[in-house]
Amino acid sequence: MPASSREGTYFSLEKVEAQPYPFIDIDWTQDAVLTSLLRQSWCSQYAEYLGANKAADLVEHLHSNGKVYEHDPAGTLVVGDGGRPVGVAAIRKLPEISLVTLYEVIPEYQRKGVGHQLLESLCTVSGPLVAHVSIHRPWLVAVYERHGFHRLGTEHVDHFGHNLPFQVVARS
Repeated sequence: MPASSREGTYFSLEKVEAQPYPFIDIDWTQDAVLTSLLRQSWCSQYAEYLGANKAADLVEHLHSNGKVYEHDPAGTLVVGDGGRPVGVAAIRKLPEISLVTLYEVIPEYQRKGVGHQLLESLCTVSGPLVAHVSIHRPWLVAVYERHGFHRLGTEHVDHFGHNLPFQVVARS
């Protein structure tokens, strides 16, 4: 689906330059390949904090109860290739800010412009945009900084029962 046809979202995608992949309007949570790859990514990310076994248990719990897939459709963007989802990003609108709650690209599409496309598109939301980035992923903070975000500091967040430190980045 072309970016300009994403009606009913929080984003002003007409402001985004031509993109290498189309936005698609699907229920990404039902794509077994994508959700499997996301679970692998999340296990890797949580393992940096909790160790591999606790991370696997946490991700399986989140997957089983569906909490990890609860996103506002108006705040969610899915990029596809041939109708297959290859990247997904989401925000949650809060009274004063929008919070990035999901930003993932499947491995075979990393470094091909999908992440840039998603983040550039998220940045079209009105008002301040904030993200919590793993302290173990300084390269990801650099990605946000290339899109006009600034570091605000480190914050401990209760993340599904675990008090984890995240680097907070924001743009106005």
